[in-house]
Amino acid sequence: MTARRFTLVLLAGLGSAVQGAAAAGNTLVELDKVGRSIAEEKCARPLEVKVSFVRNPHARDVADEMKSTTCRGFRVATYRSLSPDPPRELPMSVVVEAAHRRVDSAWSVGTPSAIVRAALGVPFSTQGESFSYSLSPSRPGQDTLAFEVQAGVVRAVTWSWEID
Repeated sequence: MTARRFTLVLLAGLGSAVQGAAAAGNTLVELDKVGRSIAEEKCARPLEVKVSFVRNPHARDVADEMKSTTCRGFRVATYRSLSPDPPRELPMSVVVEAAHRRVDSAWSVGTPSAIVRAALGVPFSTQGESFSYSLSPSRPGQDTLAFEVQAGVVRAVTWSWEID
């Protein structure tokens, strides 16, 4: 192989790697939207809803609402700021433990973890078989998508978002 041909092959490989990383980044952006849509929609008939109140860190005289909603196969935790400018609900986490209509089978419970890793690339962190990705390059490790893995198979998918 000539030096020029080697350089072209090397550049083509690097281009593919960059495209793969960009595709994984775009996929994580889409998966972030999926998690947020599940958090917003919740379910029509929750199995359980728990509400607690916490002091707003920015307005000490306001008590905000933390809500945990348990549905068949998934749970949603939200934080509802009740401060007057304007009240808003923020997702804290979504944990999917069974097939969910919004989660594509490529990322869902029951999928071999090797398929997820092949599509999304190197995880941000790993612990045993489980692994997680940062959902936002501007907030590495703060907003995450985690895959709980047991015996090489995804057992739960968890979105977590930091709130302030």
